[in-house]
Amino acid sequence: MIRNVHERHLKADPKTVWSLVASLSSRHDELWPRERWPAMRFDGPLAGGARGGHGPVRYEVAQMRAPHRVAFRFTPDFGIRGEHRCEVEPRGEGAVLRHVLEGRPVGRCTSSGRSSFAPCTTRSSRTRSTAPRPMCPRVRSSFGARPVAVRPARLPLGGNPAGSR
Repeated sequence: MIRNVHERHLKADPKTVWSLVASLSSRHDELWPRERWPAMRFDGPLAGGARGGHGPVRYEVAQMRAPHRVAFRFTPDFGIRGEHRCEVEPRGEGAVLRHVLEGRPVGRCTSSGRSSFAPCTTRSSRTRSTAPRPMCPRVRSSFGARPVAVRPARLPLGGNPAGSR
């Protein structure tokens, strides 16, 4: 089973944070890291039933509960049975933006019982990375020969949205 969770506490109201999530796959997308990953695209607006994905990673919008959650279910041919979702939760004076990936590798995306997304560790004197190791051919083609470090998108919320740097 894969469970990968990333979250950021932002000094912005939940409505503003949700507007970033709602912009996903649009021409004015302010959240997706397009400079490092293939752009997210759908066959229509971001709404339940829309089909698309990014690069070879295919999914459909399984649930849209504005202004709290959008869930994407992977298509059966991708190699993971599960979903990824974006959630917005009020917290204190701001909001938490959370991305969750949950699923089970199937078919070619398993290798001797190990997930194609098993963490790999890159050791240096300053860093320890748990970036995904793309072993599945379909996943490998979306990342290239090596995993790419992805920096969080800059959020145009005014001030210092991440809290501290």
